[in-house]
Amino acid sequence: MKKKFLSALFIITLSISLTACGGNNNESTTTKQEENTAQEESKENSQNEVDAETSDVQVKEEAPQEEETSSNELTYEAEGHTYKYVKNQITQNSEGQDCVAIFFDYTNNSGENASPSYALTIKAFQNGMELTGFMPADDSIPEANNAFKEIQSGYGATIAMLFQINDMSDISVEIGPMVRYNDTEIGEFTIPIEQ
Repeated sequence: MKKKFLSALFIITLSISLTACGGNNNESTTTKQEENTAQEESKENSQNEVDAETSDVQVKEEAPQEEETSSNELTYEAEGHTYKYVKNQITQNSEGQDCVAIFFDYTNNSGENASPSYALTIKAFQNGMELTGFMPADDSIPEANNAFKEIQSGYGATIAMLFQINDMSDISVEIGPMVRYNDTEIGEFTIPIEQ
């Protein structure tokens, strides 16, 4: 009899706790949707209120641009980070080897501070082989330093990633999350080297 009573008490307690924890998701879903809408509006407003004087990062404001259709208008967006290809430039490393600087307009809308070079990975390939990335020894390309600085959510900067090249053939660029799975979408595009 005592076992039956304890079993019934246990079942009642379990039922009550599951009911209490289950709750109604309609309110939380609506609240989350309202919060997401408010966050998106806030990000759009803060994007237009950039103050370059308070930051040592070269900050870019969104300016209206003429519509052009070009093969170089390449943009990748994931996890609140946007990388828009701008151009590339030939340079040399400290050992005199040819290198390419690939410039992107980066925007952080992830909701937290992020460094463009660590938020997502950028890899470059030439003739099927991954190119070696490096940091310049001097400040000849200041955008390369921006790639390693933290940028607050709602702001952006022009960044540059530098890679040692083998020849003047086209470069294949891949942008994606640090950890990739089989179904992970990555940005892939090919750019000609601008001479």
